[in-house]
Amino acid sequence: MTEYDSTNERHIAILKKAAKAVEDSRKGFIRHIMGLVDGRAYIHYLLGVCNALDKQTFFVNPYENAFWCGIRHVGVSLRDDILRLCPDEYVQMMREADVRDTTNDTRLRTSDADSNGRDSRPSSIYVHPAFDGDNSPATADSDEARGFGREADGEE
Repeated sequence: MTEYDSTNERHIAILKKAAKAVEDSRKGFIRHIMGLVDGRAYIHYLLGVCNALDKQTFFVNPYENAFWCGIRHVGVSLRDDILRLCPDEYVQMMREADVRDTTNDTRLRTSDADSNGRDSRPSSIYVHPAFDGDNSPATADSDEARGFGREADGEE
């Protein structure tokens, strides 16, 4: 391998060109992944693992503290790149994460209500109005297909 010579103009030019290619590739990848719904979800997960979304943590053990500060530095660097290159996608990522969190919270609360016997819905099997009791499709003109002819409590 040829040794780098900092006084050689050609060596400097070659390494500048290589560094620009790497930087352009990194920028393109960040823009690409942030343009995908799954990409934004994955980046949000990574930022969470790196503790780059919350306040900084502190550990009494200096080795553990140094370790987690290093991990957080990686996440903060990624977050800063995203904010610099595609801030609108960062905002979209945070909105999507909030929707996921809210949806999961609602499902958990509903699940708790169901498991604790506080669910007010009847425990019967749901039958789509387009199907009658033998699972054959009702005709489009029939009352069953339009939801008429059923009892008020949802049972046939």
